[in-house]
Amino acid sequence: MSESGWVEKVQLLGADGAPLRISCLAEASVVQGLLAANGIDSDVSEPSTAFHELPAHLILVPVDQAEEAARIVAEARAEGGSASVEAELAGESAGDLPPDDVNSSSSGLL
Repeated sequence: MSESGWVEKVQLLGADGAPLRISCLAEASVVQGLLAANGIDSDVSEPSTAFHELPAHLILVPVDQAEEAARIVAEARAEGGSASVEAELAGESAGDLPPDDVNSSSSGLL
């Protein structure tokens, strides 16, 4: 961090070494949450386009945490859905409860 409090950020790279491009804002938010849970601050860009590519969000991370961020995301993608199930079970065994409205009917929604 500089004296002014400004932190240099770079694009999060995927396993192929290219910037990780995420087409869906919801998925970008999940990646941002994953990084935050691991102590890494990040920003999600507005959708941008590269030559002949569909619009996509980019994740920006502090330059000094870029390698760690890429590792965390790569591991989460490799683990897939089993990791989220394990996290849910771990939370439940620790006493976490779902929100009160999870099982309530939601008239007006879909």
